[in-house]
Amino acid sequence: LALAYSVIWHGLVGGAVAGLGGAGAVVSLPLLAVTFVLRTALQGVMTLALMYAVLSWVQPQATAMGLLERLIEPLLRPLRRVLPQIGGLDLSVLVLIVLLQIGLMVLG
Repeated sequence: LALAYSVIWHGLVGGAVAGLGGAGAVVSLPLLAVTFVLRTALQGVMTLALMYAVLSWVQPQATAMGLLERLIEPLLRPLRRVLPQIGGLDLSVLVLIVLLQIGLMVLG
């Protein structure tokens, strides 16, 4: 799907890799597709992290919390080792969201 989306986007914008002429599409389309997949994955993880944070504040005993914990905890565990809790407040979710935003900005 990402490759099809990149073909459509490439056709509408008319982008090409400079200096490669017609062969630029062969290089730029897979690269663009990988970028779209990475952006989608980062946005999906960010959505899960936001849902985890909001649900942990509002209703930590919710049944969906178990699923969210299994999906997000592997990403939060390394951050929790580095970050101390401040007054019992866990800031690892906030740091994860900031890191995901930085990743999205780097991908452009």
